[in-house]
Amino acid sequence: MTVRKVHASEISDSDPGFPPIADIAFWGMGFIAIVLMIAMIAVVVKSGASPLEKILLTALVLLAPVLGSIIAAAILISRRGSRTLT
Repeated sequence: MTVRKVHASEISDSDPGFPPIADIAFWGMGFIAIVLMIAMIAVVVKSGASPLEKILLTALVLLAPVLGSIIAAAILISRRGSRTLT
């Protein structure tokens, strides 16, 4: 791997440092998570579970996309941090 020195004028402030496809995948995954979350909450509410079970299942459904987003963000940040500019 070749490393070259980069002048500050070559780096844009708007350049996030990772490819646009990663950004698209991140937002796409978030959209899919929201759609699935709404669908799962509808299933939980219509189920024959007790009120306490409905509350616990809804909380679990709400936490799953949040944890997934945190994991995805950590992956993107770790990949961005692995690039070294000297």
